[in-house]
Amino acid sequence: MFPQNASSLRRRNLAGEGETWYRHRMTQLAQKLDKKLASWRPEVAAQVEQIVTDVIELADTDTLDLQPSRAVVQEVLDTLDERQAG
Repeated sequence: MFPQNASSLRRRNLAGEGETWYRHRMTQLAQKLDKKLASWRPEVAAQVEQIVTDVIELADTDTLDLQPSRAVVQEVLDTLDERQAG
């Protein structure tokens, strides 16, 4: 069950049902990641581990929202490639 206002979990002291939901959800996420990492080729798993590590570090420093999306980065790269080719 997903709480109607997930941000309220951040604002209040996690206790009771909210804490149970939060811990359960994170456990599911960690379990899914663990299973996926074990099933992927080693080079893919290593890339995913690095990406997850990077996201955690960015979130810890409150800079996650400063990073451009992959789509934006790709658009810039495509534009640069077009200019070099043309």
